Amino acid sequence: MAQIIARREGALLIMEVHGDMVCSDAVSAVSEHYANDTVKDVIWDFMDGSNLQMTDRDFKALALAVKKIVDQGYRKGGRTVLVGNKTVEYGLVRMYAIMAETMGVKISYNAFKTLDEAKRWLAETD
Repeated sequence: MAQIIARREGALLIMEVHGDMVCSDAVSAVSEHYANDTVKDVIWDFMDGSNLQMTDRDFKALALAVKKIVDQGYRKGGRTVLVGNKTVEYGLVRMYAIMAETMGVKISYNAFKTLDEAKRWLAETD
């Protein structure tokens, strides 16, 4: 299990993951923090954690949890960014983004190796 620390910077929610995140960790964090009128964009910071324990089935469950919240009107026009220094995690976020898109989740996804790059992309695409 991972510890996920959520902090807000205006409409940006930063989810710091410490340890190996499993599906229940991710779904709980999404359920607790995404259904908020002020949250638009989200950065998942995996610099001290990992999503490598999650399976295809886990990513599908996560996408369903996000879809449920987005379909309720939260995070309109939002973007989600994964920050991590492992190449395989970049591939997993790409797989998740395609899965979420095919399931009708209306969120844009990207991945970067640093928090500064992620914040810069969010600022540039505003």
